[in-house]
Amino acid sequence: MSLPLNKTVILFSTCIPVLGKKRSIVCDLEKHKFIFIPNQLYHIITDEKIETINDAINKYGKEHKKILLEYFKFLLDNELIYFCTEEEKQNFPSLNLLWQSPLLISNAIIDYSNNSKYDFENIFKQLSELNCNTVQIRFYKVYSFIKIEQMLNLLRKYSIINVEFIVPYSEDFNEDSIITIIKKHSILDKLIIHSALENKMVLLPDGINAVCFFLKQQITSSKHCGIIQPNHFSLNIETLTEAQKYNTCLNRKISIDVNGEIK
Repeated sequence: MSLPLNKTVILFSTCIPVLGKKRSIVCDLEKHKFIFIPNQLYHIITDEKIETINDAINKYGKEHKKILLEYFKFLLDNELIYFCTEEEKQNFPSLNLLWQSPLLISNAIIDYSNNSKYDFENIFKQLSELNCNTVQIRFYKVYSFIKIEQMLNLLRKYSIINVEFIVPYSEDFNEDSIITIIKKHSILDKLIIHSALENKMVLLPDGINAVCFFLKQQITSSKHCGIIQPNHFSLNIETLTEAQKYNTCLNRKISIDVNGEIK
């Protein structure tokens, strides 16, 4: 298939290029994935003066025509761009990056150890009154699988719609029991099992949006706040727009430490 050299090249509005130090990515917010690209290609697709493939050839020279055509074919094959006429271009506006939320507190982190004295039901009730919809609960000591399920049953009474658990490994957490509890409780969005024997992701049945993985890393306190892996990245319009002006880790967050202190 030959590429139209004189047609206007449009990057889909839900495909957002992000410049990196050594290489860049295009975040496809519709497909919830990111694609690595060379930094040179980032500069090409973000250059307002380059509207067609011929514009790129004229700027970088005919001696680079082959690599430029490969670049644009790569973008087309990955469904990141489309072609249109100059007249049609005005019908495809850029994505509105304004972020708004009616929630005073949108997310909460609760840290729990064996010495913690607070009442989970009271916490869930108050968070629901604030319309908080996402809660992450971090356990630093072994917490039984049965108690995790009891907590999920308790959460059914409140308006919290997503819960994440970070728990230390125990033999209770095998793949069969994990799949069973995730299928039973749609509110369970993410389960991270730390201090495990190996790093691995649990393959869940089709139609389940939750994620679960085992980490060899030991998490013993709130100082271990950064668990960074590619499969943790949130690729969606809400996160992208919020990140334009806010720290997405801290914005509208409340935290309760192991002693019940609130931040």
